[in-house]
Amino acid sequence: MNRSIIILCFIFVTVAGAGAQSIQVNARLDTTVILIGDQINLRVELEKKNGVSVRFPVWDNSWSPHIEVMDVSEIDSVRVSRETVRFTQNVLVTSFDSGRHELPPVLFPFTDNGQADTIATMPMFLEVLTMPVDTLQQIADIKPIYRLPIGWEDVRRWLLAVAVLAALVVLGFAVYARARRKHHQPFFRTPKPVEPPHVIALRELDRLRGEKLWQNSRVKEYYTRLSDIVRAYIEGRFEINAMEMTSDEILAGLKASDFEDNNLIDRLQRFFSLSDLVKFAKMNPLPDENETSLLDGYLFVNRTKIDTPPKTEEPDAAPDAAKQQRLKIRGVAGKSPSDILNEVNSGARFVRYSYCVSLIAFTFKLSSPVYFLRANEAPIRRGWIFLLISAIFGWWGIPWGPVYTIQSILHAFKGRDLTGTVIHRINTAPDAAVREMYVDTSDDFKHKKKQ
Repeated sequence: MNRSIIILCFIFVTVAGAGAQSIQVNARLDTTVILIGDQINLRVELEKKNGVSVRFPVWDNSWSPHIEVMDVSEIDSVRVSRETVRFTQNVLVTSFDSGRHELPPVLFPFTDNGQADTIATMPMFLEVLTMPVDTLQQIADIKPIYRLPIGWEDVRRWLLAVAVLAALVVLGFAVYARARRKHHQPFFRTPKPVEPPHVIALRELDRLRGEKLWQNSRVKEYYTRLSDIVRAYIEGRFEINAMEMTSDEILAGLKASDFEDNNLIDRLQRFFSLSDLVKFAKMNPLPDENETSLLDGYLFVNRTKIDTPPKTEEPDAAPDAAKQQRLKIRGVAGKSPSDILNEVNSGARFVRYSYCVSLIAFTFKLSSPVYFLRANEAPIRRGWIFLLISAIFGWWGIPWGPVYTIQSILHAFKGRDLTGTVIHRINTAPDAAVREMYVDTSDDFKHKKKQ
């Protein structure tokens, strides 16, 4: 009888132990002693049998007043046997409170065979130490900033930037040299003075009239050519970038350049409006309108060409201070206007260069003073300084910095010809005293340095 009771008790204890082992939890720290502010890992392990549902705790700083949770990893799982699965999670913690702290148990609510319960880990202890301080020594002053020596990485970035700039300069020179060779021209010889803008415009208008485009139902091509001729003339005559402007921007630019002939402005506005309607709205004008548009082109060129003084300017009127300032020229020290005219007839010319300066979000395309180039003097002799400015300071603007820089570098090899404009101003001045005001007696940078 006693033997049977013992056997039954043994079976009961075994079954109860098996039920208690349906879930097990464990939590441990990497170390139990740290310096204040050090980070350690809290590893939590849980094993459960199939059919047991467990909810992991939500880790935050409310778990313990002495512990701060820095990071929580994903829950990793691995099957130990057919009936048991092990879950693992790592929690990165730290503490800024010195002393010995008791960490509370970690609670895991679970459900087993419909019965809800909670299982907890054993309490843990963590000792947080402070840095030892020698009270016998005086408090040291703040140490100065330690400057690292210049390393290869710092030098490499600058070398790369210089190499890119040098490559772009070489590329620009190669493009220029190829274009000169294609037209059978030497690299550094100054070309002959270009024709005045009104001569080119009148010749193109005569050619367009002779082709009879609108009479052959090529109205759009007719107005496209006619508009381009007028735009090219305005760009050369008034120094307005008319080829890249809208019609309204061209008219605004003319008004800003002290152009005061309202009748011509109105005619030009009607011409551009009709041209835009034909090119973009497929309008088919009347024959009289086609002829009138061509005549308006002739009228505008003939009334504004550089060898005809503007009607609004009195013949004895001296130019205002703004015009005098715009026509300051470098490179003509010691030359009278008659000497300059003689050299222009022999191949000399007046040019202006552009250069680019960028400040990350802003890009400025600027113009140089007017330079006097003698016959057979290459433009690059005066333009190299502006090429250098663009190559160093022009690239850094987004997005126009690289575009304007390349344009300025190429422009340094030829310059913008302003010979017709300068000669017109000198010829139309009332007397020698006023003509002298149009020409700056200062020479180039080298001449100023010698003085």
